[in-house]
Amino acid sequence: MSLEEAGAIAEIVGALAVVFTLIYLSIQIRESSKTNRLVATQSLLERSTDVWAQGLYVPEARALRQKFSSGESLTDAEKSDIRTLILVLLNNLQVSFLMGTEKLISNTVFDTFRERAITVKKLPHFDEIWDATKNIYTVEFQQWMDSLESSSMVVRDDA
Repeated sequence: MSLEEAGAIAEIVGALAVVFTLIYLSIQIRESSKTNRLVATQSLLERSTDVWAQGLYVPEARALRQKFSSGESLTDAEKSDIRTLILVLLNNLQVSFLMGTEKLISNTVFDTFRERAITVKKLPHFDEIWDATKNIYTVEFQQWMDSLESSSMVVRDDA
């Protein structure tokens, strides 16, 4: 075998090594993306659970929510607490929305947050709080929230 033939064989082996390396790296990146998606979902669910639990199970919040839902008049401090709670819920929903549009969470998880958004929109006085504060959220999130009452807008397509 001549030196030229050996060089040609070495080039072919080198090219194959590069191809196999690229395939291996693409598999690793894909696996890393799946792991990152799972971590993001877990983090979002934990944060969301904490936020919703505070609104549902903390005695003061529960009493305030009952008073708020019954239509009783609220003190200025109670109105401020309700506004803060709704803003925290909206912030959590916007993070969920952004993660959904970036496909960092599954459709099933995203649909759960969509249902939560609809629930939040049903809260008494939501509209006045939303109208007064919606400009602090992304335009896409505003449009999505505004669309929830009129249709079940599909935000993403995993096809």
